[in-house]
Amino acid sequence: MEPRFLNLKTIDEMNRQEIQELLALLEGAGMKPMLCDCPVQYYDADVQAGIPTEIGDPERGEYLMLPRELVGLRPVFVIHVSGDSMKEADVNDGDQVSLEACDRFNDGDIVVASINGGFTIKTYFVDAEGNHWLVPQNKDYTPIRLTEDMNVRFFGRVVNIIKAPQRPSYRELAQVVSKAMNGQAQASTEERVERTIRLVADKVQTVRQWFAVYKGLVSKRAFPNGEYEEFALLVRRTVPGHKHMADARELRRMEELSFRKSPVLWDEKNAPVTGKRFEDYLRIAQLTMEEVEK
Repeated sequence: MEPRFLNLKTIDEMNRQEIQELLALLEGAGMKPMLCDCPVQYYDADVQAGIPTEIGDPERGEYLMLPRELVGLRPVFVIHVSGDSMKEADVNDGDQVSLEACDRFNDGDIVVASINGGFTIKTYFVDAEGNHWLVPQNKDYTPIRLTEDMNVRFFGRVVNIIKAPQRPSYRELAQVVSKAMNGQAQASTEERVERTIRLVADKVQTVRQWFAVYKGLVSKRAFPNGEYEEFALLVRRTVPGHKHMADARELRRMEELSFRKSPVLWDEKNAPVTGKRFEDYLRIAQLTMEEVEK
């Protein structure tokens, strides 16, 4: 887990005991708090995770508070990073890096160097022939071979990366919220459908009369059209002890003549059933439509 920094300025009114209690509370919540109590020089300028560029006037450095645990014995200073050439090393645009001033490096160290006056951050590497390289951690960038005709100066190696908060785009946030709202709407519809089935179940006296319930739900867009098997399973799950259980094959057989349409358009003269049977189907369908809208 990444350390969570607590700025001293936010707790300068607290006594030592209150600070310790706060740190213990954060640790108990699964965090790794550190007290920012050590001043480190900070340069308000960019070092490129890309092509070398000027870093700015080092005399204009300010101070940033960091946890003492992250500051070694050697001088440390903090620089802002821009660019994406080190993204595979988890050094991203907008991050800050704390540098330990030194002049000796090992293969794999992330270093800040000046090349002909321009500053860059790369991974240090010496190949089998003794050539020195600054290697980007992004396949879209080319390693820089350091040669004698270059004016090269190393300023330090990265000892910590201070991550910048990731800000998702408006579109990403809107998609997440929309998905959640759709999920809530779908759950609400499913609850209404199940409640309706339970309420009208006692009106269903034959297997085929479940078609009236099914068609009433479809007409109110509470259930997808043509999903006979799914509806039969839903009925079995919702009213498992019903005497006349829904059957997908029987439902499909009733989809004829005016019964293909919404119940409000059913016509006894053009329906697969007539007389009292037709009235029973229509009554169940109308009750279903009324209940599912409540």
